[in-house]
Amino acid sequence: MTIFNEVATLEDLVYAASTVDCEGCVTITKRYRDINNPYYGLKVTISNTKRALIDWLYDTFGGNTHEKYNGPGRKLLYTWQIHGEAAADFLSDVLPYMKLKNEQAEVGIELVGLGSSVDVEIRQLLKGRINKLNTRGIEIREEHSNA
Repeated sequence: MTIFNEVATLEDLVYAASTVDCEGCVTITKRYRDINNPYYGLKVTISNTKRALIDWLYDTFGGNTHEKYNGPGRKLLYTWQIHGEAAADFLSDVLPYMKLKNEQAEVGIELVGLGSSVDVEIRQLLKGRINKLNTRGIEIREEHSNA
């Protein structure tokens, strides 16, 4: 349980979980402090053309917001993001109610739980796992025969 539970109701957590599943992205970003010192960070992003949703996420869970103009005839796109430990806390709270992106949430929480002293190779492996989970396209499944 985190600070979010002091302001977020069960209904809020369930709604946030479904929003992450349907409209969100859970990812691990890689940035460089210097050439030999990469930083891997957890980021949760939800984008939508309805500002009320993004404002609700910000008011309930913190983070930050921005908007993007996509050209004439297109609606503004509003985005909510939360990073690092706050993102891990958010995901920990909504994870019991997630149905689709729970594996990504678990990997992100694992990354943050490692702390800063863990080998870069382990962090890169976690980034690779989450990238694979986030890959778009056709999922190929093995055919099961009843023979």
